[in-house]
Formats: sequence, C-alpha cells, structure tokens
Amino acid sequence: MRPILVTDAGFRTPWFRAVSAMGWDWVGRLRGRTQVKPQDVPDDAAQWIDSRRLHALASNRARELPPMQANRSDPLDCRLVLYAKTPQGRQQRNRRSPAKVSRASSSLKAAAREREPWLIVASPQLHAPSAKQLVNLYARRMQIELAFRDLKSHRYGQAMEDSLTRRGERLQIL
Repeated sequence: MRPILVTDAGFRTPWFRAVSAMGWDWVGRLRGRTQVKPQDVPDDAAQWIDSRRLHALASNRARELPPMQANRSDPLDCRLVLYAKTPQGRQQRNRRSPAKVSRASSSLKAAAREREPWLIVASPQLHAPSAKQLVNLYARRMQIELAFRDLKSHRYGQAMEDSLTRRGERLQIL
C-alpha cells in the first residue's frame, strides 16, 4: 500500500516530484495561470493552454480528462479532474446592515474562490480512484484543515494553541 499525500493549491511541480521520488502518490489542486496540455500532443508552445480555460468544461459531476501535463516550464505528467461545486446560495452579510451583501475585498475574494471550479491533479500512477473518489479525497482534506483550525485557534475554536500542553494525557483532560 502506497501513501497518498493530499495537498492544497500552494504546492507545485517540485513538491510533486519529491513526493513521487519517495514512491508515494499525490493529489493536489491547480489554481491560477498554470498551463496544461494533453500528454499525447507534441510539445509545442501553441498546444499549452491556461488551466482557467478548462473552467468552462466543469460541472457538478467529476470529469476526468485524458492524461495531461501541467506546468509548461517544467512539465509534470498527471491525471486531471474537473469539478464545480453546486452553489450553496450563501452570501456574506454586513454586520451593521444584515439586508446588504458585504462588499469587503476579503469577502469578495473568498466568494470568488469558492465559486472557482476545482482542477484536481493526481499522480499518474494513482489508477485505482475514480474521478469522483479523487474529488471526495480532496474535499476530505478541506474538512481536516478546517477541523485543525477549529481546534487550535483561539479566535475560531478551542484555543488549543494557547494551552502550551505537550502531553497527551493533559490534552485528553482539556
């Protein structure tokens, strides 16, 4: 059994190569202007497209594209899955005027980020999981990240970061 590392969108090609060199598999997310192309297409500058152009193909059903290469400057073979979450209908409201939708830049950026379809990349050796299973695996990573934030943060959660406790027995009491 091989470990599968699930990473957020901040990890790039060097990280994925290092994980593969250890004999492990990886799952991550492409964001921004990363360029992609099908593996079987000749390596010509005209064949590479901005990954954001794939957003138009995304739907609420996970869809796997043919084997791809990501990152034109240092091509990485990968599986690529497109998925667009169904809109939840949530809107960040103002505290002072709950009837109005917030126009704060942080709120607008967060809303745009949540609307953006997922471009999930996975190591090409990771054959077993289906496209839907890869999306579920990445979604689980998001749940774990939020759970850690809730446990550790004094602002959002149980303030475990302020306890300074390093012993498991003591943490069980808290």
